[in-house]
Amino acid sequence: MLFRSDALGLGYSGDDVRLARPLQGGNIVVSVRGAQSVRYRDGTVARALSVKTDSTTLEVRTGDDGSFSGFGLVLAGLALERPDLAPLTMRRMLLQMTKGSGLGTFVPERTRFTLRIDNLVMPEYRRGPLGDTIELVSTNAVVNKGIDSADVAAALAKWRDAGGYLTLLETMLKWGSLDMQGQGSGVLKLDDQMRPAGGLNVQLRDYLTTVDAFHAARRLSDEARAAVQQLVGFLSTRGAGGRIGLPLEITNGEIIVGPAKLGTVSPVLPTP
Repeated sequence: MLFRSDALGLGYSGDDVRLARPLQGGNIVVSVRGAQSVRYRDGTVARALSVKTDSTTLEVRTGDDGSFSGFGLVLAGLALERPDLAPLTMRRMLLQMTKGSGLGTFVPERTRFTLRIDNLVMPEYRRGPLGDTIELVSTNAVVNKGIDSADVAAALAKWRDAGGYLTLLETMLKWGSLDMQGQGSGVLKLDDQMRPAGGLNVQLRDYLTTVDAFHAARRLSDEARAAVQQLVGFLSTRGAGGRIGLPLEITNGEIIVGPAKLGTVSPVLPTP
């Protein structure tokens, strides 16, 4: 089975693809148990990613009138071989999309996405302050402006320039000593380099443990650590259940929680 898109040289192929649908119509279920490959172009360099899963299941959902209404994708036991990096693995990923009712022919306004990833292992972070395993990342997102085209690079740039963003709800992240929950709603958009940008207020448990880990890894100076300790000490007198509230910001490619920079983000697409 083969899918191609010329915009970024994107291509997908999979072996042992099976399709099932009730005789009287309804949702379509696609399952893949063989090898899979994703190809793309990074600048002038053609690259390929080899994907293996214990199971890949895509359910394409339809409404009462038979039109497309959304999808659910479940990957179990994934191993992703990457150029110049050790394989990335995850135990399970769930991605669901419910088509919105607003403007936009490809992804309408008010479209909802749900993402949950369990046990994502990134070997390149093994020596980092948080370790190589993200135990859990999950969020619910709502699209505020529609997307009109499947030409990914052009469509996302147009969406960004028109003020498009995602509203993030019920966000959670557990990565090493970092235990974070979103408080209320947040915003995620794209900057001029197609990197994620935005922010939300978060609740953190035992944040000083995370701060100490970054200090030990020389990601925080003594002065910055002392400033964070003072701030956390003040906020802890007003918190409950061992959690404190701080703003999380993603700006200029950096992820910042309170006074501490926790990491960086890359563009969401390769260079065309």
